[in-house]
Amino acid sequence: MMSSILIHRACATVEELAWVLQIAIIQAFCASQVRQGRASLLLVVGTSICMVLVILVAECFSFAGTITQALCWFAWEETCWTISFAIGLPVYVHLLCAIWRPCWKQQIRAEKQEGGSFTAWHFALTMTVFCLGYVPYMAAATGQPSAFRVRKRLG
Repeated sequence: MMSSILIHRACATVEELAWVLQIAIIQAFCASQVRQGRASLLLVVGTSICMVLVILVAECFSFAGTITQALCWFAWEETCWTISFAIGLPVYVHLLCAIWRPCWKQQIRAEKQEGGSFTAWHFALTMTVFCLGYVPYMAAATGQPSAFRVRKRLG
């Protein structure tokens, strides 16, 4: 019989993978909404796949940490999350630049009525701001992972 901790870990893994897949799907959708030639759909889709794969590895580290109770696995998981969003940051900036043009106000007004890249602009802006805060914070936090600090204190 599986322990409740492993069941909770499995549920959290499904949730975290679903969240990253949702972000990847939205990235690809937003890139497809930008007018032809302004955003590289291949770059966005490739980055989306890389992000999902890195998070899949992170979840493996999380399971290893849960099973072995070795805190270093959780530090590796945190590092993978940081890497994943560091990979995504250039894509969000790329989407912003692809949408942001001298005539961006007119374009956004016109495409808002059509249901176009206005949503892509919001997504790219939100994710850029998120990553600009999250990546440096996590890089500083995982520079000396909390798991390793705990081990040093415990001896």
